[in-house]
Amino acid sequence: MNIAGPMRMSGGLLARMLPYGLCLYIFTLSIFTTSDPDFWWHLKNGEQLLAVRRIAGPDVFAYTSTNARWVQHYWLFDILLFLACRAVGFKGLTLLKAAFVTSVFWILYRSTERSIERTPEWLSARYGEFNVPPASRALNCLLVALAAGASRPRFTPRAELASLLMFVLAYHLLATRRERSPYAPLWLLPLQLFWTNVHGSFILGLLLPWPFVLADIPWIDRLKEKPTPQLRERPRHWAILVVSAALLPAVSLLNPSGYRLLLFPFRMMAKSDLLQIAEWISPLETMRREGSVTDPDFWILLALLGIALLVGGLWVRRLDLAGGLLAVVFAVLALKHVRMISFFALTAPPFIAATAVAIRTRMSQRRDGAATCVRWAGPSAVWLVLIILGVHRVGWDARFIFGLGIDEWSVPSQAARFIEEKGLHGRMLNSHDLGGYLIWRLGPERKVFIDGRYETYSLFPETLLADHRRAFRSADQFQTVAARYGITYVILSFLTFDSCLRFEQLGLGRTWALVFWDDIACIYLARVPEHGGLIETYEYRHARYGLDDPNLSSHPRDPIQATKALEELQRAIDASPFHERALQGQAYLYFAMGAGSYNQALSKLGEIHRLNPKSAWAHLMTSQIFMNRGDNEVAMREAQAALRLDPSDPTAHAVLAKLYARQGDRESAQREWKTYDRLAAPPGAAKENRRGADVP
Repeated sequence: MNIAGPMRMSGGLLARMLPYGLCLYIFTLSIFTTSDPDFWWHLKNGEQLLAVRRIAGPDVFAYTSTNARWVQHYWLFDILLFLACRAVGFKGLTLLKAAFVTSVFWILYRSTERSIERTPEWLSARYGEFNVPPASRALNCLLVALAAGASRPRFTPRAELASLLMFVLAYHLLATRRERSPYAPLWLLPLQLFWTNVHGSFILGLLLPWPFVLADIPWIDRLKEKPTPQLRERPRHWAILVVSAALLPAVSLLNPSGYRLLLFPFRMMAKSDLLQIAEWISPLETMRREGSVTDPDFWILLALLGIALLVGGLWVRRLDLAGGLLAVVFAVLALKHVRMISFFALTAPPFIAATAVAIRTRMSQRRDGAATCVRWAGPSAVWLVLIILGVHRVGWDARFIFGLGIDEWSVPSQAARFIEEKGLHGRMLNSHDLGGYLIWRLGPERKVFIDGRYETYSLFPETLLADHRRAFRSADQFQTVAARYGITYVILSFLTFDSCLRFEQLGLGRTWALVFWDDIACIYLARVPEHGGLIETYEYRHARYGLDDPNLSSHPRDPIQATKALEELQRAIDASPFHERALQGQAYLYFAMGAGSYNQALSKLGEIHRLNPKSAWAHLMTSQIFMNRGDNEVAMREAQAALRLDPSDPTAHAVLAKLYARQGDRESAQREWKTYDRLAAPPGAAKENRRGADVP
């Protein structure tokens, strides 16, 4: 029976449906709660601009800003963002963002499909204008899926997202220039006008046309091709393209900041401390810091570009000069700055796709059943990849929480409420990542010390970030910085260098009082007379940060101290819904106080499970309680659950070793002890060789 016909038909159907699957994949990839700290000050700035109806002017959100004229390169986006948020709310904004992102990569997909038109004419004649083979369509979808995956960290409602749309529209217009009217490049001018007023990356729009100008120089075409009517029209097309590219800088002057905006990108990149901000460092440095491969889609796309350049240079008669040049330039920029990865992802797929089609045509084509199987297997494999990646990334990527609206665990909402309710005024010192939300919640009445706008050239003094980091190196330096800026209260995050725990390690308790803390932020007040009443009422003296409190283990030996610590932990729980640390502290104290308090400990552990079902610590503590009670079956189940959630925790292996030993399974106990020794020993330390007699 000849199955080539049905397989060819099913392969074609799968290929035709692939673009819709790609759109669904990208839309799903974009549905995650917002945790970007810069989102908030963009939102507040839009509200402020509409309220005062004035764009140019001094900054009103930070008391450390020094420039009397703030260069706002995103003013139009901020206004549109605020109006959109007011119209559809935070949840609707997530859906709007997902639709926006899907549109960006749909345009990229169309550019990638049209990349066949930029190969030599004999390729176009072979396949027809849009009659793309199923295998090529599958490759195009895979390339765009990789581009979307590499760009996913930038899928946040901020001005850069609008810039990606402007970039891909300009690229698509330039890439399809030969199929359009000679005057089509003039559309770059209104596009550049809008781009200039939504984001500072408009500078890329000034550079984007010139590789295409180089590729279209008329005399080069005449040397390589026979004269045709279309070729004779090339000088006219080329002249209009040159005029359009030359007018772009003049169009870019049409913004509220004038020529200063054109200088902004260059001055920003010249900032000496810009590389201290995570999104401006190299992806190689990011991997070194995190100890794991980050953004694998980017590295795969980079490898495919390298293969396309190498193999294409050997096999293809004429490469896409403009597309290849742009892809290489943005690959270099992406290797220098994480923030440029998304722009690289928008330039690489069209060039790789065009080169792949050219290579495929130069190779001998088989017409037997094996070729039919390949044409069927290509779309099927891409469908499988999209489904697997979609399920994995939606359900397992901890950086992105699937859902609508705001990630409440990323914003110091309760700390800001404390500041409002207690009427705190004066100058604050805040963590860099909290500044955006504090601007939204407290500004402009209360001004921040630093925020995500620090990269904006000349808005803040050059030494501000250095002063901020210097403050957390020692207690003396912190006091010096606090005195210099007149700081009266401090609000810090748990996640950064300038964190709550770092502040605690500096030993500043005699001059600063901890009056609020939850799992997101903490607040310290200077011990000055005007804060006396608040400190007396709200200071935490016996319980600070749950398990991170070095004094917590000593409280069970003193019932009075234990009672006071439990009361303060309960106050922290009552003050904020984000209180897993406080529940951990209570559960630990009840556990350490002995068997008579195990039920209270289990009650607190149950609350932790409801608050955070993925808490490995809660499972492990539950396991130890049941192990102490002699219920080995429940203890074993809880310890295994803890190990599944956190395989790197050596304590879980120690508990399992004891439980296996109780059951008489000495082989499993020895295996768990060896794993415990390997995980618990410091790097380079000799491993202890446990013998059977050492197993409890």
